[in-house]
Amino acid sequence: MEHFVHNTSKCLACLSNSVAPSVYVTEPSYDDLIGETARVTCLVLGYILVDVQVAWEVDGKASSEVETGAPEQANGTQSITSTHKITLEQWKSRTNFTCKVKLPCFGEVTQDMPLMDTTYPAHEPTVSASVSCPDPEETPGKRDSHTFLCDVTGFFPADISFRWEHNGSIVPASQYSSGPIVRSGQAYSAQSILRVPRPKGEGEAGPQYFCLVWHMTLNETLKVKVKAGNCELKLPKGDERVVHPNMVKAPITPRGE
Repeated sequence: MEHFVHNTSKCLACLSNSVAPSVYVTEPSYDDLIGETARVTCLVLGYILVDVQVAWEVDGKASSEVETGAPEQANGTQSITSTHKITLEQWKSRTNFTCKVKLPCFGEVTQDMPLMDTTYPAHEPTVSASVSCPDPEETPGKRDSHTFLCDVTGFFPADISFRWEHNGSIVPASQYSSGPIVRSGQAYSAQSILRVPRPKGEGEAGPQYFCLVWHMTLNETLKVKVKAGNCELKLPKGDERVVHPNMVKAPITPRGE
């Protein structure tokens, strides 16, 4: 009896019934860029990723500032997440980050990070704040609170960040909602809404609240003041600007005076 031996490579065997993994690269959030914790994320999705190798290039040069996790299994597929540090200045200067994935049987796949939008000229945002008084016919719970609205319009590109400050402390993000960012022509608009308890006692001014806004066009952080108190309170005519530690320092100059 004759015996035949066929040498079949692993790649030839797997290509007949395998699907090439997919590679996705997502840009960092502007909140993380401001907070100096931003990372670009490369996500690899496929069926067998044990032998996959992930590397990064920054403006065409290999970089080692990388964190890559082990393959994770879910719903019959595997995923690998790799991240690379990015700074606010790198984002503003449109530094190119490339994720390079070496895949057995499928060669190398590269994917670039989306860059900051420069389709139109940059526009500084216009910020206004208002206190929405409760409707007398609303439920008691709503009548016992103030709703603060921070409205930002006319900015480009879309990178924007909101914070609320209460008596000198940053309000936890879980206590307010921001967005969505809406585009109209060559500009964007967005809102942030904060609801707080009304102070007890008619006419009581209550604690101070500020809406803080960061945008790519600003060398300073816009700080707009509102107050919790009775609904007859009016907002100040101008706003204040404060310097964010990640931005270029400039004098604090009240506007509208």
